Parts: sequence; C-alpha cells; structure tokens
Amino acid sequence: MSDSTPSKGIFDGTDEIISSFLGLGRGKTLKQRSTYRQLSPAGQGTSDFETLVSDLYGQLEKNRSEHTPSQKNWRSEGQITLNPNNRSPEVLLERAIAILGEREILKGWFNQVPVASGLVDGRADKRAAIDLVHHQDDQATFVELKWESDTPAFAAFEILLYGLAYLFCYVHRQAFGYESKNLMKVKKVSLRVLAPHPYFEDSDLTWLGQGLDEGIQALASTKTNDALSMDFGFLAFPPNFKLPFETGEAVLRMRDLPKDDEQCQSLVSAISNLVPVWRHGGSTTP
Repeated sequence: MSDSTPSKGIFDGTDEIISSFLGLGRGKTLKQRSTYRQLSPAGQGTSDFETLVSDLYGQLEKNRSEHTPSQKNWRSEGQITLNPNNRSPEVLLERAIAILGEREILKGWFNQVPVASGLVDGRADKRAAIDLVHHQDDQATFVELKWESDTPAFAAFEILLYGLAYLFCYVHRQAFGYESKNLMKVKKVSLRVLAPHPYFEDSDLTWLGQGLDEGIQALASTKTNDALSMDFGFLAFPPNFKLPFETGEAVLRMRDLPKDDEQCQSLVSAISNLVPVWRHGGSTTP
C-alpha cells in the first residue's frame, strides 16, 4: 500500500507564524480582501519585523530534511509554453514577458523559477516557483506578479517566503551543488510584488513594506556576513497600462512579431516605467 500521508513542505508552519504576528482571527486569511483591508501595524516596530523574518527563516530550517534538493531549483531559463485559449491575465502577462526575455527584447527576464523542490522530499513544493525573475549583472529581482487575484499582503508574504528559500539555498549552495548556478552568484536580490495600480488602491501597506524590507535586509546581512543584500518593495505598472492581448494565441504570436511592433513596445514601455507603491524610504527600484 502506498503512503497517502500528505507531504509537508519547506514552508509548513509559516502561515501560522504570519497569522499570529498579524493577529488574524480564526478562519481569516490574507487572501480575503475583507481581512486585508483591516490590517494595521498595531504598534509593530523594526525589531518585531526582524524577529518575524528570522522566525520564518528558522521554520524553513526546521522543516529541511536530508533529501537531495532538485537541480531544477534556481534555473535561469524561461518557460513559454501556453494554451492558445488561456485567458488568465496573470498567466498571459507572465508568458509574454518571458517570451520577450527569451528574444532579448526584455533582456534578463525569465519566469517560473522553482525554489524549493526536493528540500524536504521528492513530492513537496514542486509547484513553488517565482513568477518572474530579472537578472542583470550581479543583481536579481524576484517578482510575484498579480493582476486581480488575492491581495497585496498575501502576495508580499508569498515573495518573502520564496526569498527566504533563496537565502537558505544561498547559505547552503555548496552542499546543495548550487554554486555554479547564475542566480547564486549575485550580490543583491530584490523581492517585489508587481500589479496594476488599482490592485493597491483600497489600503495603505507602507508599514508592512517598510517592515519586511528592514527585516529581510537584516537577516540577509547576518546570514551571509554582508556578502548578499536583500530588500523588499511593492511596484505598480504605469497607470495607463492595459494588457495588449486577451488570449494565449495572441501572446504566442509575440514569438514572431517585429521588435518595434506596438504590442511588444507596449510591454517594453510598461516594464521600463514601473512605479514604486507606498514609498517608505528604502530601495524601490525594479
């Protein structure tokens, strides 16, 4: 008889830590817009967020097993297959950026980067992946892309946890056989939530952005002896940006469109003019 016990992943237990920190009641989740709108700093300061980020990293350490991690983690290549009938804005936008990245129209961009496969066992966390990555020289930006789904707070902790998985793999890169991976050679990693302007309109998470920024900066500095810096922020597309496509079929055509085609240039312009949201004085570059 096969073992049907659900496999615990590297992020097991982190939701409870986050819920406790934010004071979420029973049945409340950050995916709910009603819960998200009620979030408040509740007197939390820099040291509190540093403790939160450190506790989340510690939970990853507790969950880690001796299983050999997958070499697919932290790959630097795009995944551009797409159903021509797909109409999900997030999927279409992500694939379109990856296609232009592969064509070097948007240099250094790729997508769907696995972060934790095999860190616990051969089953868990296979679908845990960063939506978009921009890698240029010795810097990388990890992007959680949203259009209408979930909330900014939920997205913030999604990309934070993926960033913590990166930091964990970076610290153990020699043992995991990751030393030769390009993403393990950078000196700076920026964690970003990216969405349209309306996505951020019904709340102000300046306090959360600042807290997570200071928390991840402090942890990365401590864990790597300042060899790697990390930061966090929220970004929005330009206010007038609208998707230049509605179906997977239209996105797939971008593999062959001229570089100066209006559809390609619309996306290039949007990526080149991302706008910081809830500026808090920290690093806000894409």
